[in-house]
Amino acid sequence: MAMKNIRDVSTRLLHATIDKLLGVNSRQILNVGIVPESIDGDIAVSMRTIIDQLKMEGFDTEKGLVNYESLKGSANYKRYKKITASLHDFDLSSLQNREEKLAFWINLYNSLIVDAVITYGIKNSIWEAGYGFFRKIAYDIGGLRYSADDIEHGILRGNRHHPYIPLPQFAQTDPRIKYTIIPFEPRIHFTLVCASRSCPIITVYHASDVEEELEMATNSFINGGSVIVKPNEGSVSLSRIFKWYQSDFSGRYGVISFVLRYLKDGLDKDFLIENINKVRIQYQHYDWSLNHY
Repeated sequence: MAMKNIRDVSTRLLHATIDKLLGVNSRQILNVGIVPESIDGDIAVSMRTIIDQLKMEGFDTEKGLVNYESLKGSANYKRYKKITASLHDFDLSSLQNREEKLAFWINLYNSLIVDAVITYGIKNSIWEAGYGFFRKIAYDIGGLRYSADDIEHGILRGNRHHPYIPLPQFAQTDPRIKYTIIPFEPRIHFTLVCASRSCPIITVYHASDVEEELEMATNSFINGGSVIVKPNEGSVSLSRIFKWYQSDFSGRYGVISFVLRYLKDGLDKDFLIENINKVRIQYQHYDWSLNHY
């Protein structure tokens, strides 16, 4: 018990220190100071509906680009902001099953990123907003603050640690921990869009079809240039996402086993199968340029 308490205190102190160093203001929340829209019914449904409308207006789901300038002045974006204000009173326990939780949090992460790009007037890269971007941008949901990092590492990754931080996102006494999604779903890595050109393709996820949509996202990412097999060099070039999160795929060669589940049949796949334990792994440059058009 004492060790658990020490780990909890260490987790809280570490994150508080990181936030202080990065200049994260806990009161910096993108859905405050806005008159919420009166919603009759399920806020989660209203959120998904308005994000679907933003998708039709400003997402290129083939190229993975977003028309931020167009969305900035649109009626749909203004309505989106009003609906996010309603999240203050949203009861997260109303998300009844795993499918609803996955779709809600994935969509919310992606739309939070889009909202932040527009709010901060980002033109070329999210790093214009400074280091700690994913810790600084946040929504109030049910009275608690959720940053993009909280959603990704605390909720969607089952409270695992950030690639560069040795302790989990939430302490065990953190009230947000009860909303973590367990068991962890590794395919979420191919759904989360960080407003950069090396990110997965942006789209909208639906609870009723989330399993099929996760499969499509994973297939699209792996077969869309994020995995390049080089038989003549005895190597495979992977998206840097696989390096950052290799522990989520059971290690370095667990990544290869995962990739093989989705890689299209052909000579490249045959090569990987035959050389799974000795293939040399390289990682691609990550392009942080804004995914705009």
